[in-house]
Amino acid sequence: MTDKKRYFIKCGECEYLTEILNKNQTWCPNCTKRFSDYYKGWQPKLGKKNLDNYKESVCLAYSNLDIKQIVYPNNKKSKITEPTDDQFMRRAYIKEGIPLDRGGNYEWSSKQQMRQFLFLLIMMGFLFFISYLFDLY
Repeated sequence: MTDKKRYFIKCGECEYLTEILNKNQTWCPNCTKRFSDYYKGWQPKLGKKNLDNYKESVCLAYSNLDIKQIVYPNNKKSKITEPTDDQFMRRAYIKEGIPLDRGGNYEWSSKQQMRQFLFLLIMMGFLFFISYLFDLY
């Protein structure tokens, strides 16, 4: 009986091992950083390669016995037990399958949204002030 291999990718940031089950696994569920060599970034470089080619060339293959002896202890050791608020939010997005980047940007927290809104208010005030000074209004 042959033991079927399961494929994992190791996070370059926290060394957490994540099993690759589909093409959309781009983010580490532990530290929420993007994998250095995720499928959708790897595939365009090599043309018509599929997920199986990716698993064989990039990922680490483990048997069920190896998973018990290597993967579980490694993940237990590298698990972030006290995530920050941002990591907690991003973990929820990853678990739900919501992409963390849309157009290359991370999801904004409420602090970032407030800063952006404040910046826009300041700019609008500055423009009104300039127009008032030069009697353009």
